[in-house]
Amino acid sequence: MELLLSLRLSKSVKGTSSEHAGISWLLKQGYHVFKNVHVTGFIDVVIFNGKELIGIDIKSETFRRKNGQKIYRKPTSKQDEYGVKLLFVKKDGECYFGND
Repeated sequence: MELLLSLRLSKSVKGTSSEHAGISWLLKQGYHVFKNVHVTGFIDVVIFNGKELIGIDIKSETFRRKNGQKIYRKPTSKQDEYGVKLLFVKKDGECYFGND
């Protein structure tokens, strides 16, 4: 499934598309997913794996225009404080957690 992420989209459209792809991927992995209803925040979704609740911030996988090098992101200090994990969404809709 090739997502529209390969097109030049505004950051907000790309982010929304990635968020929906990430939620879909999480559901396919068997997680229970609870969406944040606030427009801004340091957590996009909360997932439940049957044992614990985990805050997730969903990010589009991005690369530098100049040389195509992958841009590595890390959680903010507030996300670190609350144990939030980053979930990255590739152009093809596949996802991976930040430390995978």
